[in-house]
Amino acid sequence: MTRARKVFTAGLGLAVLLAALSPAVWAQNPRIPVVPFQNFNEVTRVTGEVLCVDCTLADMRRVGAAGGSLYEFHSAYGNAVLRVDAVDDATRWASVTQGKRLTVRAADPVLRTLTAEENLSRELEITGLLSSDRTLDVAQVRVVG
Repeated sequence: MTRARKVFTAGLGLAVLLAALSPAVWAQNPRIPVVPFQNFNEVTRVTGEVLCVDCTLADMRRVGAAGGSLYEFHSAYGNAVLRVDAVDDATRWASVTQGKRLTVRAADPVLRTLTAEENLSRELEITGLLSSDRTLDVAQVRVVG
C-alpha cells in the first residue's frame, strides 16, 4: 500500500512538473505563419493616426506630440510618424518593433492613401504582413474615422 502511494505521488508530481514546463501553460503557443519559413510573416491590423509626413520621431518629440505609441515609417514616399492606438497582436508587434522604426512597402495607391494630406490626424486601419526584419508590407489602408 505504501509503495503504491509513493508511485502515485511521484507520478502526480511528474505530471504537475511537465504541465508547468509546457509552453501551452505559459500562453506562448507559436502561431502558424502566413508564409512558412519566410521571416515568419503574419497578417497584422494596426489602428492609429498619421501625425505628420516627411518628419521623424525626434521632430515629433521636440514639439511634444500627443500621447500614445509613436512609430516612424520609412517608405518610397519618405518618412511618416504614426501614433498607434491598437494592434491585433500587441505582443508580437512589441517584440518586432522595439526600435520604433519600420520600413513600409506597398503599392503606390496604398502608400498615397497612407500619406495623403487629407488623411493626416484621421483614424486609419492598416492591414499588412509584419516581418521579423521590421518590414510592414501594407495590403490595405482604410479610413475609419
